[in-house]
Amino acid sequence: MPTIPKKMIGNIPSTSTVQKERLRKKLYNNRKWREIRDAYLVEHPLCERCLESGFTSPSQEIHHKHSPFKEGLSENERYQLLIDWDNLEALCKPCHLHEHAVTRKNKTI
Repeated sequence: MPTIPKKMIGNIPSTSTVQKERLRKKLYNNRKWREIRDAYLVEHPLCERCLESGFTSPSQEIHHKHSPFKEGLSENERYQLLIDWDNLEALCKPCHLHEHAVTRKNKTI
């Protein structure tokens, strides 16, 4: 019977990872989301976190303050979090990466 070498086992995505990726694609490929994202970037051309610190950096990404990917949410709740203008924050790439690094670190603690 064939076996999978141990170093390859870590490269096989889990079912939950595949499901999360499908959900992410479904939500982010939504036309309404893309329109809201683009409108928010037009209205907030500078990174909101940098502005709070007295710097000016162009915003490049939209961050959801409350993730639409939390477990236990219905599809409707996910969609509402996705498009809720008050749940959005325009960030530069470094601020967005920092936010997600802090979030991941807090999850593991």
